[in-house]
Amino acid sequence: PSSLALGGFWRQFCHFSTIFYAVVDTENSMISYASAGSPPILIGGNDGTLNKFYDTAGLPAGILDSAEYELATVPFPHGSQLIVYSDALIETESIDGELMDDELLLSVADEVLELVDSKEKVSKILNAFPANDLDPLPDDLTLICLTHI
Repeated sequence: PSSLALGGFWRQFCHFSTIFYAVVDTENSMISYASAGSPPILIGGNDGTLNKFYDTAGLPAGILDSAEYELATVPFPHGSQLIVYSDALIETESIDGELMDDELLLSVADEVLELVDSKEKVSKILNAFPANDLDPLPDDLTLICLTHI
């Protein structure tokens, strides 16, 4: 399909939520995705292709029963990495008021391009997260790193 309808379905479970949904086509080296209000995703390659933000605009699921979400398809060649994260990564301030802005996130994402192990990638990104000093975090934090090997 060219779009997904999630609004009415999602509302039965909670008021609203952000969602990122993706299908990785390893045969054709592509990712197709739809987003309901999640932050932009990052895709980069270990061939020297630096990470780039990809748009994930859309209303959070459950706000409108009739909302539909367009599917986007982007290249995902061997050696590429996908980084998906919740808004807590970029919106949570440290005790000193620091945020993980786009520049810091891109810098750390580029540093982990050479790493193969996704756990190492996640650890390195979280170590750079300025709000590491908060316990507990005021929002849930999700971070996924996927490498096309």
